Parts: sequence; structure tokens; C-alpha cells
Amino acid sequence: LALEMNQWNPHSKLLTIEGGDHTFGGAHPWEKDVLPKDARRVVQETIEFLKSER
Repeated sequence: LALEMNQWNPHSKLLTIEGGDHTFGGAHPWEKDVLPKDARRVVQETIEFLKSER
């Protein structure tokens, strides 16, 4: 589905994380103060995407 959504919108950016899973290295519920490495990357990439001029 992610690949299809990426093709539908020319302004989208698809980020793939090798070995990533649906929780980006976290768990439900997340009880630590620091996000896992994969989750931090997703958050940072999302912030950069939202800040970018499309």
C-alpha cells in the first residue's frame, strides 16, 4: 500500500527502513523517555517533509 500511495502523489516521499517494522522499533505502550532509533528517524524525516516547500 505504501508504494501505491507514493505513486498517487508526486509530492510524496517514501522512506524505507531496512529491517523496520510497524512500530519502528518500539512497542505498545512505549514507556521509555527516548524513542528507538528507527522511530526517531521517522519523526525527523516527517518534520523535514512537513517543513519543505512542495
